[in-house]
Amino acid sequence: MKVLFVTLVYIPFMTALIRIPLVQFNSIQTVLRKGGQLEQFWRNNLPESFAQKYHPCFPSDILLSLRTAKEKLHNYMNAQYYGEVSIGTPPQKFSVILDTGSADFWIPSIYCMSDACLKHNKFESFLSHSYKHGGRQFSLRYGTGHLMGIFSKDVVQHNAFHLFRDGTNDGGELIFGGIDHSLYHGPIYWIPVSRKMYWQIPLENVKIQGQIVACKNGCEAIVDSGTSLITGPLLDIKKLQAKIGAVPSSSGEFLVDCRRLSSLPSISFTFGQKEFTLTSKQYIIKENSGKEALCFSGFQSLDLISKEGPLWILGDVFMSGFYSVFDRGHDRIGFAKLAHKGRKRNQQK
Repeated sequence: MKVLFVTLVYIPFMTALIRIPLVQFNSIQTVLRKGGQLEQFWRNNLPESFAQKYHPCFPSDILLSLRTAKEKLHNYMNAQYYGEVSIGTPPQKFSVILDTGSADFWIPSIYCMSDACLKHNKFESFLSHSYKHGGRQFSLRYGTGHLMGIFSKDVVQHNAFHLFRDGTNDGGELIFGGIDHSLYHGPIYWIPVSRKMYWQIPLENVKIQGQIVACKNGCEAIVDSGTSLITGPLLDIKKLQAKIGAVPSSSGEFLVDCRRLSSLPSISFTFGQKEFTLTSKQYIIKENSGKEALCFSGFQSLDLISKEGPLWILGDVFMSGFYSVFDRGHDRIGFAKLAHKGRKRNQQK
């Protein structure tokens, strides 16, 4: 059993922006693929089990029929970015996966004696002057075990944060406390959150070259920084894969010919009356494997149910194309065009 401590990030009252550099690492999916183990992994783990991340509100048809509650490696299978945060006074540092698709933020406690905690920093609450014991217990069950902990609280002056991905291995930045206007141009387009459990917003449709190819009657989307791909209903994703010429591999991923990247169409996502467009260089993931490069589609099928309609997950493939603002104070998400794609900031690490 894993015994873990659950808390919220402590952000002091501030007048300047607080920046957390994002660092990119190989996802578990990439590591398994390079090790020749991905195909075996998919045979042993239903892809639908990864829907358990959103299971409390959105069980898939398959999960409902199986009446299962498995939750395997979904939290980290596609996660690609982490950042360093400080908690408490004086600060204690932790490297965490920054996941807008998860409702809770948990870190290991000094009282955790599990092997899972041995290689990680552990929070010592008794050393923090700002620590406030919430008293409410928390538990979360995974397919390989479960965790338990206690909620704790602190004060956040600015109820918004912003994500900037710069397209490099450095990943970009997570910014608290305001907006860095130098990172985007044009206005920020705001979309009201339709469900507060996640950063969920209404999605009008998905287009290729001006033609609606998916989400014809409207659907919902969760903006999830903890997922690398864009997922959607099976039939819609099949249409998209066919439109870009992606073919399935033995490992369950979809491949495209890298020589065709420049000829592939752009794909647009419509929120309200505003279209946000991804080019092929943005929705195709190119990886060097041995002597030749492999190009993977950034789309994956995942059937999820919501009360408001079919559910899409907009992961890093989508977010890397835009400056993203998460405003909890006004329950809204904002997107803007990046000012300098690939620009690196001067920052201490």
